[in-house]
Amino acid sequence: MTTPTFPSYMPAPMIAGFAQSPDFGMLVTQMDSGPDKQRPRNSVAIIQRTLQFLVESLANRNAFEVWVRDSLAGGSLWFNWPDPLSGTTKLARIVGGKVDYAPSDSVNAWAVKFTLETYG
Repeated sequence: MTTPTFPSYMPAPMIAGFAQSPDFGMLVTQMDSGPDKQRPRNSVAIIQRTLQFLVESLANRNAFEVWVRDSLAGGSLWFNWPDPLSGTTKLARIVGGKVDYAPSDSVNAWAVKFTLETYG
């Protein structure tokens, strides 16, 4: 089975609402005296990004919903995502498979929001 690729008809993510949170899974060891020691559990961070896209077509909004349902098994599978910050393609998944669709100014403009998880 091939890895699905993020649809090319989706626009770049909007700056408004963007958030990025790297997590190295810190292990903290309490000391008898002095400050606690900590070290990263992972050598590569798990990065969660809150993303919002403005999709200016009802057809593209519907196509994305079908892609998540069918190609990603409801959002549970990993896919290739073109990371606009690094310019590379990363494996990503939708956290919890949850995607929010909200109409913007008309039925042809939709805000599509989800949290994306990648490594590195």
